[in-house]
Amino acid sequence: YRKQAIPALHRTIEESIDASQAPLVIETTALSERDFIEGLIESRNAFVVLLSASMETALARIEERPRGRNLSNSPGTNQWIWERFVDAHSDREADLRIDTEQVEPSEAARLIDQAARAV
Repeated sequence: YRKQAIPALHRTIEESIDASQAPLVIETTALSERDFIEGLIESRNAFVVLLSASMETALARIEERPRGRNLSNSPGTNQWIWERFVDAHSDREADLRIDTEQVEPSEAARLIDQAARAV
């Protein structure tokens, strides 16, 4: 089903972008979806925000979530995912980078809003 569901999801996202004047926010690690996200960035007026945290902080945050709210509940798998994310995005161009260990969520939201309005 995944092979059918992913293209359908991508079409839905693209249709939503085309049909709306409002900004669309997509939260993703862009690991399994990297080609699709790269295509959106290139073909649309995308504003890219990269949120970062240390591996220790990211894994601790995952552990705090209720079960079932993570891709995996395995610390080893979550570490593997985090490592792939860092490998994939350490050199990524971003319009805004926020270290979530240094900035509270409300301040991050304010920074994103301020930066996006300036574009």
